[in-house]
Amino acid sequence: MRSGDTIAFDSTAFPTGAHTVIALTSPLPEIIANSIGIEGVGTTLPGVVIDGSALAAGTPGLVVRADRVSLYGLVLRRF
Repeated sequence: MRSGDTIAFDSTAFPTGAHTVIALTSPLPEIIANSIGIEGVGTTLPGVVIDGSALAAGTPGLVVRADRVSLYGLVLRRF
């Protein structure tokens, strides 16, 4: 990722009407670039759930080491 990038989940790739769950099998990369946006919700998405229940105990859900990072409609659970 580069400064100013946005990660947006495409409503055509995810079912509508319910939370979309992404079950991780490895840790997420750290966010180290400034001014990043992560949009887990849009006009047809109620939200994206990042589930860490399959990861080793103590694995962080999302590590942000940058300034001006925005998260919208994103749920982190079971980390």
